Amino acid sequence: MVEEINSAQKEQARENLSPNCFTIYWLLKEVNIENSKNIAIEINEILEDYPFWKYSSEQNREVKRKISAILIKNGIREIEKVDEIVQKLLRILKGEKYY
Repeated sequence: MVEEINSAQKEQARENLSPNCFTIYWLLKEVNIENSKNIAIEINEILEDYPFWKYSSEQNREVKRKISAILIKNGIREIEKVDEIVQKLLRILKGEKYY
């Protein structure tokens, strides 16, 4: 666990990403999404465009829709997998536990 944390910290410094963007990148990389860094940057921009996505059901729906579209555009065709990634990502970014 300590090695994984150290590895993640080194990679975050090397990739020069904000903490939120790096979290997205790390999750996408963990599920073997190609082009994870660029997709993470694109998703992070969406989250910045909808600053109340954690609290507003309308903004949350729009964020989910746009992130899903990005994942589909980047080759993930299974809707269940898209939904799983989006749900996991948003829960982690909200600070909720995800198992």
